[in-house]
Amino acid sequence: MRSVEPDEADHIIRDFKLQSVFEAFVITLFDPLFFQHKRPKAERVYAGQVSEGETVPDFEFDFNHKDTYSRFAIKCLYYKNAAARDLHLYPHGRQHAFGHFEEDRGMDLYFIIGIGGTPDDPKELYLVPGKAIRSEYISRVSLRPYSKSGMFFYNSAAQKLQ
Repeated sequence: MRSVEPDEADHIIRDFKLQSVFEAFVITLFDPLFFQHKRPKAERVYAGQVSEGETVPDFEFDFNHKDTYSRFAIKCLYYKNAAARDLHLYPHGRQHAFGHFEEDRGMDLYFIIGIGGTPDDPKELYLVPGKAIRSEYISRVSLRPYSKSGMFFYNSAAQKLQ
């Protein structure tokens, strides 16, 4: 196991705090009347079943309304400033972990990306289906069709989160 320098440790802690605040913000965008969520990684850690380097989504959601039930996963990513044209979706090189997630788990995967502003009020917000991700980077231009504002809802006719 490699040692972590003090500056690097501060950076890791700061990033973790920003990410945690963004995740809490994301939860507020789902109506608890219809969406129930859980944190699969936390459950695996508490059960002692997580291995180093394992990447799981931040949340798994169940949507239930009338005759419609759906289950999907969310990966949250917040970028304080994204001056670059491309965003690195897998900063720890774990793209392979999500590569077959949808087939293996039988649920859709979505990336919720926040850029700028603060983690609890990002300037830009995007909802990107996992199927739209082709590499570990996504360009700012290709994010435009996935721009989002307001609450999330599940479109039962299209069978997708919007």
